[in-house]
Amino acid sequence: MISCRDWPHADAFVSGLRCGMSIEDVRGRARSLGASEFIVDERVPILYGTHVAAEGSSRVYLGFASGRLQWVRSGAQAGLWTGMRMGLKRDLCSGRELVSLIIHGSPRWERATVTINGAVAGRLSPDPSALLETDVPVGRNQLVISTRESTYRKVVSFDRNSQGVVQINVPD
Repeated sequence: MISCRDWPHADAFVSGLRCGMSIEDVRGRARSLGASEFIVDERVPILYGTHVAAEGSSRVYLGFASGRLQWVRSGAQAGLWTGMRMGLKRDLCSGRELVSLIIHGSPRWERATVTINGAVAGRLSPDPSALLETDVPVGRNQLVISTRESTYRKVVSFDRNSQGVVQINVPD
């Protein structure tokens, strides 16, 4: 489970979540198990979801689509200056465990196509800080980033003990 600090009932909260639960049902469950916060999160949805339940330094990120729960990810403040330690994303509807990738490239990689295991995941953004955030399943994955002039290939492997958010910098 997630073993969050400061919220002794975080594991019980997460274990009771199901695909398709409404925002109100999840909010009620969080409050009944001691979460002091249940808020809308307007940061990057692929990383942080649409809502967060929190108590102390513990966070449970929740991804809703059309008002229905789809996925969950835990996090905890690792230290005063070290940021959050993010867990794997668990898709409650498919049962898959996912790692979120933040792919960075130099300006030469702007608009590069990113494929994962042969399927197009998206394109790096069309600006000098070429960027894409996407998910990959736990396991071995073939990452290919390509423009008309260049191709970068990398095998990325993750297991259940991996960080939930991983940055990949595409070399020049």
